[in-house]
Amino acid sequence: MAAGAIIITLLELIVGTIENIILGWNVWDYSNLPGNLWGQICPQFTVLWFFSFSSGSLPG
Repeated sequence: MAAGAIIITLLELIVGTIENIILGWNVWDYSNLPGNLWGQICPQFTVLWFFSFSSGSLPG
């Protein structure tokens, strides 16, 4: 469960860095949330991924 949250957060960081920073697409921006890293990932969404994986389903 924790591994799933970490994996999806790392993927979000990689994809966000490519799409938002390098390509300038600005798909998402977490810079207004506390604890964010370059506006690409934040602890709040890591917790969301953790509970999504622990319940056996992803939000959507």
